[in-house]
Amino acid sequence: MAGTNPDLIRFGAAIRTLRNRRRLTQEKLAALTHLDRSFVGQIERGETNVSFLNVMRLLAGLKASWSELAALLD
Repeated sequence: MAGTNPDLIRFGAAIRTLRNRRRLTQEKLAALTHLDRSFVGQIERGETNVSFLNVMRLLAGLKASWSELAALLD
């Protein structure tokens, strides 16, 4: 099951941290990225492996850089 993968859990936690820093709800981030709110929740819980294009959408919606994301993954 994907939810047990520590890399996916770490990635999801990083996305949640960025979202919270920007004071966005999952619903607002979903609207900004044209992703379903439940999918954003799955990402944040580490339950799904995210495609490159969706990572790009998330970064754009969060107005975050790769380096900012990477710093949270260390």
